Amino acid sequence: MVTGVGRLAGIGAGIARRLAADGWDLVLTYWQDYDSRMPWGVQPDDVERLAAELEATGARVLALPADLEDPQAVDRLMESVAEQAGTLRGWCSATPSPWTPASWTPPWQAGNGTSP
Repeated sequence: MVTGVGRLAGIGAGIARRLAADGWDLVLTYWQDYDSRMPWGVQPDDVERLAAELEATGARVLALPADLEDPQAVDRLMESVAEQAGTLRGWCSATPSPWTPASWTPPWQAGNGTSP
């Protein structure tokens, strides 16, 4: 999962591109209300365009809106990820959010034999 991927130009998009190039499937989060308050503003189709770009490399991509300033939204996000994408193997935050979802246990702490 890469958070903060609401536009084509940005740290989150760059991280997502590299992970897709390395063979990862991705969950991307974005929050257009946040971007609309920033100097760069919102480009309404950026998320869809980035998802299509990443899918063209062979990555499976799930893009979900999430206000990561809301702790309950984070837990709802994790539920959606579990339902729609399966096991989350990693998290890269490109957002200024202090929250860690209470419902997420890294696979290497869940005793399933994986490591970071």
